[in-house]
Amino acid sequence: MAAGSLAGAAMSAKDKAKQAGLAEDAQRKQKLEIIKQTNIQNQDTILQDKQNLIDTMSQMSSNNLQGIKNLGMV
Repeated sequence: MAAGSLAGAAMSAKDKAKQAGLAEDAQRKQKLEIIKQTNIQNQDTILQDKQNLIDTMSQMSSNNLQGIKNLGMV
């Protein structure tokens, strides 16, 4: 009977370790997903900033060209 309870305790410890490992793995995957989503958001922000810069520079160039044309007409 003692051997049976010893085997049961060993299985219980094994099951607990397995559950702990699965929980740790799930936490690791969740953290990786959070990092992935944060990186995607950061890249979206960087791309939007670049687009804003391009738009601003384009508008400035148009304004400069219009100013030069206006000088030629005066």
